[in-house]
Amino acid sequence: METAKQDGIIDYAMPMMQALNSIKAAHNAVLEKSFDAAIEQAFVALAETKLMLNALKEMRELYK
Repeated sequence: METAKQDGIIDYAMPMMQALNSIKAAHNAVLEKSFDAAIEQAFVALAETKLMLNALKEMRELYK
């Protein structure tokens, strides 16, 4: 399972912020009718969301 770790700390916040930024970028791309860019940003948001989900699952196991 891939997670975002920095100095041994499980980081869920950075992938969450990156996902939010990508969703905003996708929205702006749609407004500009740049649909390829919107799709690309949507995929980035999905990847970052998966990293966040993995981090949360790992945290759940650590703090049981």
